[in-house]
Amino acid sequence: MSKLAITQLDRYSIFQQKRKKIAQKYFRELPLKLCTKIASQKSSFYRFPLWIENGYKYETTRSFFEKHNIAVRRGVDELLHQKYKINNDVFPNAENCFTCTLSIPIYANLSETSCDQIIQAVKEFEGTKYEA
Repeated sequence: MSKLAITQLDRYSIFQQKRKKIAQKYFRELPLKLCTKIASQKSSFYRFPLWIENGYKYETTRSFFEKHNIAVRRGVDELLHQKYKINNDVFPNAENCFTCTLSIPIYANLSETSCDQIIQAVKEFEGTKYEA
């Protein structure tokens, strides 16, 4: 194992504490309906997914956040059953999660200013009602 990997593992608990602090701020300040269906206080906060319904289109939303210099990604990157060409109807919950989630940045070195910018952008996005 590389020295970098060992150093990072030694700091794992510090990283987790920082992520948890950011998550707590998100829970306090983001619209409740966006973050309660998926995120849990017991999470490792590798990601912070938002639950977005009613006309949410990922590419339009990604473009919205790019204009605010925020990189977002889907809450789930890919659906394994699609890779194996299994019908979406067999896994409706996975399909629903894929189409209704968006993951916002939550990494240990996220600055307070960046965190505030993300929160403000999410609130602004919520106010758009997901217009194209």
